[in-house]
Amino acid sequence: MDRQEQEHQWLEWVKELQFIAQAGLTYTKDPFNKERFGRIREIAAEIISARIRLPLAQVKDLFCNETGFQTPKLDTRAAIFKNDKILLVEENDGTWSMPGGWVDVMETVRSNTVKEVKEEAGLDVEAVRVIALHDRNLHNQPPYAYNVCKVFVLCEVKGGSFHPNIETVGSGYFGLDELPPLSVDKNSYQQIEMCFTARLDKNWRWSSIKNTGLMRTEYEKCLAGEPFIGSEDPRITETILRTRRLLAQFNATDYADTERRQSLLREMLGSVGKGVHVDIDFHCEYGKHVFIGDRVIINMNCTFVDNNRIDIGSDVLIAPNVQIYTATHSTKVNERMVRDWREGEEICRTYALPVRIEDGVWIGGGAILLPGVTVGRNSVIGAGSVVTRSIPANCVAVGNPCRVIKQIDNGPDR
Repeated sequence: MDRQEQEHQWLEWVKELQFIAQAGLTYTKDPFNKERFGRIREIAAEIISARIRLPLAQVKDLFCNETGFQTPKLDTRAAIFKNDKILLVEENDGTWSMPGGWVDVMETVRSNTVKEVKEEAGLDVEAVRVIALHDRNLHNQPPYAYNVCKVFVLCEVKGGSFHPNIETVGSGYFGLDELPPLSVDKNSYQQIEMCFTARLDKNWRWSSIKNTGLMRTEYEKCLAGEPFIGSEDPRITETILRTRRLLAQFNATDYADTERRQSLLREMLGSVGKGVHVDIDFHCEYGKHVFIGDRVIINMNCTFVDNNRIDIGSDVLIAPNVQIYTATHSTKVNERMVRDWREGEEICRTYALPVRIEDGVWIGGGAILLPGVTVGRNSVIGAGSVVTRSIPANCVAVGNPCRVIKQIDNGPDR
């Protein structure tokens, strides 16, 4: 079992423990059994907290506050079109999604769809028809610790206009071949493609989901953390080629030409904040999967293998020769290598997991960050360390594998 399978397996175990505990709390009459089921639910929360390094109180808010028999949550997503383009709203982290959100207690699927579009996109819409129902954990990444039913609804605009709000900072209409970086936990490329298909098919029925819902492009598999073969998807090969050309220009630009260097960075990367300095030689693969906050230094000769997202917060220092990898391969050779390989094709399968560096982090020279890790707020990674697992906030961690050696008191404001 490789690392990705292990991550999914432990989450499934925790979800089952939570389900058993909540069902027991709902139906048992015995006070002693209630105590036992309550403890099982607490253990599930403690496993989540320890595994992903979230505060236990925060996990309990998610796991331990519901009552009654546990059922999936409902999420609506509105498919709104204009001139053969779909409406997306920009999240605070720079990714884009179809307007939508959790169905509130007093709302229907129809009324919640209308409400969420108004809140996130500023538009008045009419919900026309349901396109599809999706089990979120079968179609979106990363998997959640609870089940979600996603409802995609075709809508028509009646009026209104966008205004920035606490949830979204922008909106726009995009063709299927010009989609911006997606918030793949909310909507995938394949789900948006499905909405395009449903809009044009007057005979679209839910039965069509079986044929459309499980098809994924190699790029979609890449963002979803699934094995993919990049050479089989023109979107991947064209993105890499474009980035290589921009990188060549960036690394060859006169060091004193700050304006040109910043322009190339903004064209190449997903987002670049204020006060960002990236030294040469800099290397990345997709480019558009790198998102950088404010006041960040990335020193010379750094390599970012950004098949999946690399999110770098604000006030971050990254020393020379740091390597950040989102791409990896199965440990099983039969899964890793492509059988029936032909000349000109890719010889192996890759999968990619996002890496996150939170605000205030300092990464020492020559450190290596492996796929799927998070470095917590204000932490320091020692030079030459290999970060194989996530590091919590406010600590110093060193070594191979990288381990916490001391806590840092950064005060209440940090």
